[in-house]
Amino acid sequence: MNPLIFLRLLPMWALLLLCLGPQTGLCFQEAAQETTETKINAVRALLNSRSLPPDVRYRIVVNKLTEVLEEEPDNQTAKNLLAQVYLFSKKVDEAEALFRELFEVEPSYYKFLDKLLRDEDREAEAVEIVEQALARYRARLEEEPDNLKVLVIIADCHVLLDEFDEAAAKLEQQLENATNAQQKKGIEKTLASVFMAYALSLAPQIADATEVREQYMILVRKAYGYDPTNQAALIELTRHACADYPDSVQALELYDVRKQPNQAPDQALQLAGTWEVLNGDRELGVRLLETAVEKNPRNHEAANNLAFTIRDDNLHRALYLANLALANQPTNVNYLDTRIKILMKMENYGDAVVDLNTAIRLDKENPKFYRLMAECYRQQNVPVRAQEYERKAADIDRN
Repeated sequence: MNPLIFLRLLPMWALLLLCLGPQTGLCFQEAAQETTETKINAVRALLNSRSLPPDVRYRIVVNKLTEVLEEEPDNQTAKNLLAQVYLFSKKVDEAEALFRELFEVEPSYYKFLDKLLRDEDREAEAVEIVEQALARYRARLEEEPDNLKVLVIIADCHVLLDEFDEAAAKLEQQLENATNAQQKKGIEKTLASVFMAYALSLAPQIADATEVREQYMILVRKAYGYDPTNQAALIELTRHACADYPDSVQALELYDVRKQPNQAPDQALQLAGTWEVLNGDRELGVRLLETAVEKNPRNHEAANNLAFTIRDDNLHRALYLANLALANQPTNVNYLDTRIKILMKMENYGDAVVDLNTAIRLDKENPKFYRLMAECYRQQNVPVRAQEYERKAADIDRN
């Protein structure tokens, strides 16, 4: 029912209530609640719809949610949705104000506020919010010592504050005292996430410092030990195994995607498959890359590497994969290079020239693309253009 009509009819409904009694009043209250719920459901449907341009869609959503909040100022669902819409619309101040209101009622909104404030380079304020949330959840854990959800949130707060050791110590203590199998599993998964967050914070330094790399691998192994299904741990173990480090073999012994590709995440398969191709086992590498693309067609690196590897054996499949990679990253010159080589092998020089023009625009100082362009024009019997591009390539070489 239109809320304006509802308001106009309200005095008449009040008279009816006097005649029909309090039971009917409950029905009308339920109807009013359903109206709010219907509005919110309509908002959700509109947010997921692609029938209207985003700015139009968000404007309608803001109006509808504002109506709901005028009727029910404390409706947390409406506030949350409106804050999210403001955030997507780059109205950061409005989003922050709503998230702060929500945070006062429910501390779980620290996640939104923390990200918003860090994105705005307001680190100190973000830390303050997380510390407040941590204090409130610690108090809640004292009242509900077996509440796994609260324990997980406390660990997350410690991670956001870079207090990894404290988070792990608290969880390991809880794990020792846990008697419920489901709770144990939940704590182990959380521990794995904490150790991986700690490891990934060290990742930028592992190439230059042996001690850091050793600490990193200890943390990744701990994560894998607590949760063998942790995707980040599996990927990092594979990445490490494919690197030129002394303990690479040990990483493969711990977790080898070559032996269990069905359980491996696509990114780990892409890393291992590429490594196998480069190190001589082409057949195994192709199989791993195929599995990676099958699991996740949006893994553009796996699609490109596979296309490049099989271009001499299956041109049509290679072209399909190259198209897949470029659909996800249309300005990646390496992916363009792969497709150019495939198109030239198919003698489709016209389309290759189109890709070469794009590649040259993106990477003007790469002589390779000028030479490939010269070859395309030679094959199309346009020697003047071919010579022009050869000269450009020579000029770049000289400079």
